[in-house]
Amino acid sequence: GFTTTFFVNIEEPPKSTPVLKKITLIKQPKTQYKVGEWLDTTEGMLLREYVDGTTAEITLVNSYIFGWEDVKGPGKYTLTVKYIENGIIAETTYDITVTG
Repeated sequence: GFTTTFFVNIEEPPKSTPVLKKITLIKQPKTQYKVGEWLDTTEGMLLREYVDGTTAEITLVNSYIFGWEDVKGPGKYTLTVKYIENGIIAETTYDITVTG
């Protein structure tokens, strides 16, 4: 002959974090330089693609660029863009030209 009343909160399950599949450079940053200029990525945009089919854009920043330290003088160079998300590393490249 006993009764009791209680409340239950029903919450949505946590959304799983999408897993990064690859990155694509969708808007080129500066690609023409003169010797002595600094790296300039202000115009660059990346598209992040995930294994579940979703995508998201992100601004390209200097800290994603590798290979700039090898630019010593006039010539053509390939820079690597590395983006890390939740331990997954995605890479792409783009070319620059340096003139004297």
